[in-house]
Amino acid sequence: MKRVKRFILVTAAVLGILSLGGCGAKEQVSIANEDKTPVQISVEESTLEDDGVYIGSIRKLTGEFDEIRANFVLAKDGILYFTQDEIDKEEGRNHRILLPINPATGELEGEPLKLGEWADALYISSAVTLADDYIFLAYEFQGDDSEIILTRCSKDGTVITQRPLKGMSQIPVEDPSIVRIVSDDGNLYLITDGVVTLLDNELGFKKVLLNAGYNSGCVGPDGLIYFVDFLSGNMSSYDAGSDKVKENILNIPSASEVYAGAEGELLVSTGHSLKSVDLKSLEVTALFDYIDVGLSNVAESTIYRDDAGDIHICFSKNSDVAVGGQSVSALVPFVDDIRRYSKENAPQADEIRIACLYMNSDLREVINDYKLAHPEIRIKIKSYDEKHGDFNEVLEAIDADIIDGAVYDVWVLDGIPVRKYSEKGLFENLLPYIQSDSSFDISKYYENGLMALKEGDKLYALTSKVYLESYVADKDVFGNKEALSFDDIVSARERYKDIPFIATGYCDSVFKRFLRTDYTMFLGGRVGVYDFETEEFEKLLAFAGTFPSWTEEQQRSYNAYAEIMEGNAKFRFASHTGVLNFLLDRGAFGNKARFYKIESSSGSHFYISPSGCFAISTMSTHKEEAWELLKGFLDAKDYLSGLEYRVNRDAFKTGIHDSWAYSKEDSAFTYRGLKIPTYMTEADGNIIIDMMEQAIATPELDAKIWDIIEEEVSYYFAGEKTLEETVKILQKRVNLYLEESR
Repeated sequence: MKRVKRFILVTAAVLGILSLGGCGAKEQVSIANEDKTPVQISVEESTLEDDGVYIGSIRKLTGEFDEIRANFVLAKDGILYFTQDEIDKEEGRNHRILLPINPATGELEGEPLKLGEWADALYISSAVTLADDYIFLAYEFQGDDSEIILTRCSKDGTVITQRPLKGMSQIPVEDPSIVRIVSDDGNLYLITDGVVTLLDNELGFKKVLLNAGYNSGCVGPDGLIYFVDFLSGNMSSYDAGSDKVKENILNIPSASEVYAGAEGELLVSTGHSLKSVDLKSLEVTALFDYIDVGLSNVAESTIYRDDAGDIHICFSKNSDVAVGGQSVSALVPFVDDIRRYSKENAPQADEIRIACLYMNSDLREVINDYKLAHPEIRIKIKSYDEKHGDFNEVLEAIDADIIDGAVYDVWVLDGIPVRKYSEKGLFENLLPYIQSDSSFDISKYYENGLMALKEGDKLYALTSKVYLESYVADKDVFGNKEALSFDDIVSARERYKDIPFIATGYCDSVFKRFLRTDYTMFLGGRVGVYDFETEEFEKLLAFAGTFPSWTEEQQRSYNAYAEIMEGNAKFRFASHTGVLNFLLDRGAFGNKARFYKIESSSGSHFYISPSGCFAISTMSTHKEEAWELLKGFLDAKDYLSGLEYRVNRDAFKTGIHDSWAYSKEDSAFTYRGLKIPTYMTEADGNIIIDMMEQAIATPELDAKIWDIIEEEVSYYFAGEKTLEETVKILQKRVNLYLEESR
């Protein structure tokens, strides 16, 4: 095992709110408890990386059951239990049965259990055993509403107790999709909306054990019950014998599911990788990414380790199955049998290494398809979000890996500052790849988006998804002009001093957003000049200083759309990742909404910024293979049609068309209790297309200079320095940096 890092992660949660910073940098997820007071939890994690090689073999689970209609509900003592409808020809109806299946053979392990009429009209999502009985968690759908029903029945199918959750007022069930049951065969534990409740043997409420975002639990090999909180990654335990809860015994970022492993071990899934927890030392070992073992976009049903030490992941996925002489797509159960090899004994294969902040599901599918087409190649993914909860921590970890000589073939750069690393010579210039590849059809893409990161005659990263940036404002205030200048906004604000005027208008945000729109004008009037002692820069700093400073809590709880709809904000910086963002801004301003170009020293423009981008390492020994992967990433399936702006022209226009086609006059989106109209017209779609076709790349500033500016203006906004002092120290520090960089 290789020790990677020991660090402190401070976070806990019931509520998570993700916002994008005004300057293109990702802000970390903000966490608060029920009264919105931040909770500070310090949890130390020892993270190890398994130095073995894991190889999976996927097989469809077939045998004495109809895999098309089988629904997994329970894993117990190495047996998988599925529910299935059995056709009774004499009665002319279906009966729900429970099938015990041996996952090694796909054969029945015992007799099927007929569940009785109570189950025939319900959707059974999961089950556990309690003493000698079964407990079933089932849904009864009634139009748009659903009822969740717990049923206890004996192993001959006789119903003992049945209880709807709506009848238990102590148990929260706001989101009926997040309901789980866990049993240690003596006690029953219900997880609903993050709350862990202990039930009595009559399925009634007994007491609340945990209340902090928990979504999964299992009985560990040591007899304790373990629960994970998917927002914070915190793990807690409950000892039924002593009736003791231990909260936050461990933190595993992105933990989503927990399973019993071998003796003294828990297996923890993050949704795209598997980790092992040593219950004695609480050390966490990263075993493998699911891509390593042939899995991409699947949700596991259960995971277990057998006596030989092999790991088995049972899952369901859409698969073509022959039915009545025709091929139909159905959800079919599969098993991935995974064996660990030492590096010395592993089957030989070339390895492509991919580094990313996080790996999106659409990219994982591209990687998996590539692996299927090239079985001789092994792909290894390093996902930095799995070990680091803070964005700055991620950048520090990347820097440390580069210094240590870590070599990756492909970089997935969502949120990672490309120029910071391209300046160090880390990335290949991709223009020669494009020019020499006759199969690459550049006309398929919006070139302004695809090459948003072009630096002169160099292109170090391709962009697949973008932000579109503009101003959106009340046209009764600003009129029907095509573009707005900084002076237009300053002048208009003079007429509205008694209201906040700018949505999300706190000093730091106002300063950064305006500076970012035109570095050239504010910093001396010429590209490459950094003159802070200009009338324009001092005017911007003074203007931003008239807006209040906000605490982190104010930023978390603020609702820009409410401010606009109440008439307290007349202007907003619009940075849209997709159609929904556009519609929310348009809906908040209503029939007064107008999207304006940004007037700058180079003209009036909409701007385009990269959201998803990819690069090839100059150190790669698999550059041709890496290029093939990059091309696949550009054309990845768009599962979020309309929610993301793709540079692929067809995907972009399909997203707009889909959003328009599904829109209704009463369409609305509820944000923090506020209902915002999102009805889309054909004219809206044309505005978005015009933005995309006309946008130019957002101006970029040297990352180090930006850091200096952020630091020094923070002292001004805090009242610790005057405007004159701030300008002088900025000029001095930036000049010093430029001299040292020559």
